[in-house]
Amino acid sequence: GVNVIIWFSVNLAANSTIENSLDFECIARVAHTLRQKDLPTAHLISVGGWDAPHPDTSLSGDEWFQVWQKWNLDNAASV
Repeated sequence: GVNVIIWFSVNLAANSTIENSLDFECIARVAHTLRQKDLPTAHLISVGGWDAPHPDTSLSGDEWFQVWQKWNLDNAASV
């Protein structure tokens, strides 16, 4: 089988920002528990969703990647 968790969600918002309500401490605890149980798991994140704002198209894909990478290093990877 395949173990996949899709965490919900982030939005690529105006002014080159990423909005989210994720609990990174919870995600870290879940990932740690899965590793302890030797359950290899792919962790994905949902971008947008029903009634979510559309990404700001004034930024190129490369510019959004730079915003995403900084957000990931400053937030998600800090746990």
